[in-house]
Amino acid sequence: MKDFKDKIVSFLNSYPRNRLIISVNSCDIEEINCIDVGSLLALELKNIEKNKMIFKINQLLDDIIVKNKTQHKEFGETIAIENIGLLLEPELKFNVEKFLSDYSQNNTLILKWEGEIDTNQLYFLTKNNNHKIDLNNISHIVI
Repeated sequence: MKDFKDKIVSFLNSYPRNRLIISVNSCDIEEINCIDVGSLLALELKNIEKNKMIFKINQLLDDIIVKNKTQHKEFGETIAIENIGLLLEPELKFNVEKFLSDYSQNNTLILKWEGEIDTNQLYFLTKNNNHKIDLNNISHIVI
């Protein structure tokens, strides 16, 4: 746990453009709750007509994030998220790279990632799945 926190603090002290932390093991840090984005969004989206989901997803996601933002003594304003597979669904036409970039500019954004990672690419579940997130333009650290 201490090593995990030290790596994050070291990364944040380098003043990166984005403050994105990709966690492959856990996002269990004292004082920070990990938001299950997929489950919370699915609950909100079930009451919305399919043709309106594309227009509502950004606002719903923003509401979820704002309600669950944490002030951490070492990381500052922090958001910890997991289970973002729903955001990769093609019918939602959601730009995950822009989301990660935008939210990690002024906040420390911790993403618990259970898929594969290859250099600056996050693959949802496996490389064969065709769902990937390109992090080439987002400063980040994988822990």
